[in-house]
Amino acid sequence: ENALSGNNGVHFICGDGAWRKATDVEYDTYEKKCDEDGKIVFGNVSKERPYDCDGNSWRKATEVEGVLGGCVESRFDEVAEALESHYICESRQWRKATDIEKDTYKWKSGKDGDVKNGDVVETNCYVFEDGAWRSGNEKDCSLKLRGCTVLRQDTVGKGSDEVWYICDAKIWREATDFEKDTFGWKDSIDGTIKKGTVTGKIYLFDKNEWRLAGRVESKLGGCVEAIADSVGKIDRDYYICKSKNWLEAT
Repeated sequence: ENALSGNNGVHFICGDGAWRKATDVEYDTYEKKCDEDGKIVFGNVSKERPYDCDGNSWRKATEVEGVLGGCVESRFDEVAEALESHYICESRQWRKATDIEKDTYKWKSGKDGDVKNGDVVETNCYVFEDGAWRSGNEKDCSLKLRGCTVLRQDTVGKGSDEVWYICDAKIWREATDFEKDTFGWKDSIDGTIKKGTVTGKIYLFDKNEWRLAGRVESKLGGCVEAIADSVGKIDRDYYICKSKNWLEAT
């Protein structure tokens, strides 16, 4: 049963008590055992034609399967290289892998904001966020400030290029003087003045937030209710605190 016979180059198979013309797969895989899902063999006649043991029967394999073997459940999400490209095993088929799939294959989890360059395309930058690696901005890797993520919103730091940056909507952009001067400052008492961390400019805590102080405020502090009618002196000039503003004193 299932024996093959040749006749002028035509192959026949014996089944159900009669000879019938064999299919290409039947005569090319005759006597080859399909006993392992995903197993690849090459044809009896067409020596370079690969066949895949798909379940319980042979089928013609793709060129990629001929190199990598069958995409079986145990290999799902595996990334491998063949024919000068990278492929990923998904739903029992090999498909071309995306940059992030081939670059981050087998990477371990990291901490929020961790960055790495791709394993295959080394110029690609990736950021760990929300429990997974995602494509990042080139600055995430080049500035040495780690990745700009939602949890790091408004983080300010000095990059490897000696420029100050702030994390804003997942992108590092150049920080303003105010942003780099006041980063990390806590709230204070109304009228408090403080020198900027980077530029040395003077800032005033006013109405629950820091702002750039005016010329007189930078010397005398804020004009707040607690010091109403107080008089202050800058060089030879006198000022009086009236209605939350410093005015020239008579």
